[in-house]
This record gives sequence, structure tokens and C-alpha cells, in this order.
Amino acid sequence: MEHQGRKIYHAGDSAYFDGFKEIGKRLSPEIALLPIGAYHPESFRRMHMGPDEAVRAFRGFAGAVAGADALRAFKLSFEAMDEPPRWLREIAAKENLTQRLRMLDEGVPTVF
Repeated sequence: MEHQGRKIYHAGDSAYFDGFKEIGKRLSPEIALLPIGAYHPESFRRMHMGPDEAVRAFRGFAGAVAGADALRAFKLSFEAMDEPPRWLREIAAKENLTQRLRMLDEGVPTVF
């Protein structure tokens, strides 16, 4: 999406794929909204990405801010409801990405 000169990429309900690098290169979004939940059991990763893959996808969006959506409104899979955001924060801290991360909560407006 592009509005008033700002570009936002919303991955929707997506699994990780190498095409995120190409999307980041072609679109150069300022904000990348990525899902981080419903990845357990492992077979769910064909349709959903976990925090580890969201960070991997985000690396393809140079200079962008990541908005992570854990879809905590209801339980979708077998990981604990608080696991995806907690795991994402751990990974972001280890990889020095904390400043580029915004956790999104259902129904709460966020200004980037």
C-alpha cells in the first residue's frame, strides 16, 4: 500500500518464502507488517510463519520498521498465546533489531 508517499507492505497470513527479499527490493516499503503466530505444530509452517521466520523475512526489507501481528485475539494453534511476541522480542534483542520492531495489538491503533 502507498499513501501520501509512505509505503507499507502487509504480508497477510503468510508462510515464509524467499520472495520476501525480492518484495523488499522492488517495493522498498517503509513499514513491513508480518505475522508471527500459528506456527505449531511444524506442519503449520507451510501456511504460517513463526517469529524466527518473520525476522528472516524482515531482513529483506532494508531500512523498514517491522510491525508484528501475533493474532492474540483467539488461539489458532498449539503454541502458548504469549509465546510468539515473547520469542520475537528475544530474537530481535539478540539480532539488534529492537529499535526497528513494533508489536501490534488487536484493535489498538499504532502510529509509526
